[in-house]
Amino acid sequence: MPKVSIIMPAYNSMPYIKESYESVMAQTYQDFELIITDDGSTDNFSEWSETIDDERVTVLRQQNAGASAARNKGIQIASGAYLAFIDADDIWYPTKLEKQVTLLDNNEEIGLVYTHVLSIDENGASRDKEYKYYQEGWVWRELLKENFLVCGSTPVIRAECFEKVGLFDTELKNCNDRDMWIRIARHYQFAVVPEVLVEYRQYDTSLSMQYATREISINRFLTKASKDAPEELHGRELDRIMRDAFSQSYNVMAWKPLQSERMSWKDAWQYYVKSIRKNPSYAFSKDSIRLAASLALIGVAGRDRYNAFRNSVRKTLKP
Repeated sequence: MPKVSIIMPAYNSMPYIKESYESVMAQTYQDFELIITDDGSTDNFSEWSETIDDERVTVLRQQNAGASAARNKGIQIASGAYLAFIDADDIWYPTKLEKQVTLLDNNEEIGLVYTHVLSIDENGASRDKEYKYYQEGWVWRELLKENFLVCGSTPVIRAECFEKVGLFDTELKNCNDRDMWIRIARHYQFAVVPEVLVEYRQYDTSLSMQYATREISINRFLTKASKDAPEELHGRELDRIMRDAFSQSYNVMAWKPLQSERMSWKDAWQYYVKSIRKNPSYAFSKDSIRLAASLALIGVAGRDRYNAFRNSVRKTLKP
């Protein structure tokens, strides 16, 4: 029986899946099984999967139902003591599993171990952005404010966690990763390997068509989290925490259209206003002030000058 079960959902991912697959097979820690769930792909995934000649690899197939359903299908047949996930367009560095497994082996109280992450574009080039977080221990509050795991390809998790909290919520079209992590954080401690060990592929596409779905998912996720909050949180304290979480989530949504080449000032402004309405005091937070300043600069100077200014600041601050 393998120590680690790796689950890879795949949907029309042939431009990238070979590289993702090879990064898994190149791990220095080799006691694993790889479960690839084909989520109804219409590309040539079937032909490629038939070329795999490794007894550790299992390929499952299902009608298109989304990444959460594909992960759940893998979880249900996984036999490892630890479970890991990798999206079919992300990349692991060779020592990722080894370092996370070692940490779990030596710390029975830890349920989930994550790593730092490097953002890459659709061509595999670095976006010059590393996600480095250090939250450890009981992190329920921190996860409510921000998804510091960043992407679903970073954690390694004890299998018993899923026996405790269940499977991924297939009703969530967004926030499904974060919903699972916070459910685990309700019962288990987290730890981090403070190294970049994952390359997370991000695409510069318009998100305007996804806003309604994203907002519905955020509301569902946060409502679920509030109902399953730690017992020591209740009454006014929990209300304050939830208001802050809603405001922070809308603030993050407001940044998305500003960070895309298809910038939409109107969409950004809409979610900035919602963040303040949820919690007026949030207007004085550092994140909210920074967003308001960016919106004002775009309104006065226009998108091109704003982008030029932002890029200039980044170059100045880059070590």
